[in-house]
Amino acid sequence: MWANRWDYNASGVVSKGEELFQAAERELLEETGLLIDLRDIPSRLTVSFEEGWNEIYFITKNVALEDLNLQEEVSEMNWVTESEYLNMLSKNEFIPYIYAKSIYDFYRSQNESLY
Repeated sequence: MWANRWDYNASGVVSKGEELFQAAERELLEETGLLIDLRDIPSRLTVSFEEGWNEIYFITKNVALEDLNLQEEVSEMNWVTESEYLNMLSKNEFIPYIYAKSIYDFYRSQNESLY
């Protein structure tokens, strides 16, 4: 559905018997190779939509692109500034999430979850 567009998350399905933070850790590891303990970091944004919902965690961690191990379904990763992100969004290069234009503002308001 969103082929050839940028996204800013690692996402997937919560398996039966799995806690939300465990699913988030697993998906992050599978898609990026990053192992981060989310046990004590609450999700900060819940977005409901017709097909289900998203729970969003905000994590800040210095990671070099060459240290990431991309999953087969991930074709490329890159770090961008807020202005670069908003420019990409305006050119339809990013998945147009309902919260997309305000994600940085929301992130800044939740600074206690920095890793």
